[in-house]
Amino acid sequence: MGFLKSIARAILQCLWPDDSPDEQYEKAEAAYQEYLSTKNRKYLNTALQDYKSAHSARIKDEHSELANTEVNYAAALWAEYELDGQPPEKLTRIIELDEHALGLWKAASPKPVGYPVLLLNLFTAYFHSYLAAAHNQGPKVSLNLELYDELKQYSQQLDVSSDTRRKMLMMLGTALSTRCDLDNTSDKLDEAINHLEQALKLSETHVVTEGEDGERGTELAAFHTGCLLKLATAYFVRYNLSNGSQDLDDAIRCNDSARQALPNDDPERSLCLYNLAHQLFKRYEQAREQIASPVLLDTRLTANRGMEDLKEAERTAGEAQRLLETAPPESELKQLVNELLDVLKVHSAASSRVPSRAPTPTPSPHPSDVRGS
Repeated sequence: MGFLKSIARAILQCLWPDDSPDEQYEKAEAAYQEYLSTKNRKYLNTALQDYKSAHSARIKDEHSELANTEVNYAAALWAEYELDGQPPEKLTRIIELDEHALGLWKAASPKPVGYPVLLLNLFTAYFHSYLAAAHNQGPKVSLNLELYDELKQYSQQLDVSSDTRRKMLMMLGTALSTRCDLDNTSDKLDEAINHLEQALKLSETHVVTEGEDGERGTELAAFHTGCLLKLATAYFVRYNLSNGSQDLDDAIRCNDSARQALPNDDPERSLCLYNLAHQLFKRYEQAREQIASPVLLDTRLTANRGMEDLKEAERTAGEAQRLLETAPPESELKQLVNELLDVLKVHSAASSRVPSRAPTPTPSPHPSDVRGS
């Protein structure tokens, strides 16, 4: 019986031989492009199978296109990682592939066209690994600052019209400001904010020159809004570390601009509203402290501005609460919004009766912005 099965397999192999590694790679590329066009996961699954087979064969033969294979295979695995909710354990294989490709390309002169994208992809994977470790989802790791330096160098060399350049700047700024927030350090925070300000400026230029219509316009608008949110977070991190009022004003300005751009069904909107309300409350608290200062000349103007911030904070937090009505009770953001709204109502009630500097509860710190791309 075993002999007959062997004969059958041999006949099938003759009639329908396995695809060559090059054919497998071409099939993987076609399937992945189909996935990008349709977002149908079956094409992604097919691409992953073919990429895996092609990579296994090409790494044995030290194929001339091995690095390209690894870069594209890692990109498909990243798509799967995002679809599956970003489980940290799936980062390991992505990082292995990108690191090996980087080793193959690093000594090349001139560098391949895809080298800057590889740097960006690998740094993004490192950043996600750092975040997972910071939230106790993996072994403790440090942000790879050596790769950061090389990525920063390329971010200044690429043409200003390059999508890769603005994405590099956004990732550099996001990674550094998040590191400052989580590690409670101001090291490279000014640099992080500078990166994000450059990314925002480039995104504004792209929107003006390319327009806001169609899929491209939607992508540019989303990137611009994302920059505003990241920049608001970075300004607020610096405010918390140095207590500079200008940083608080800038954080409020960026979050307010993002609020105007985000639709109600965008998952980022409720967090944006919470952060904005929290920051408005902080500025109201600043105004209260200034009123008590003997050097303040116009206490009435300061008090009026403070009350405007308090009212706007309450309205904004109320909108966030309505958006989160269907969120589960254990939602951290929902709990933070409810706590903040309770505090704001206490202050509003007290201010409507008589000016008071009696101590009242303060809200919990805002949740860290953990989005890296």
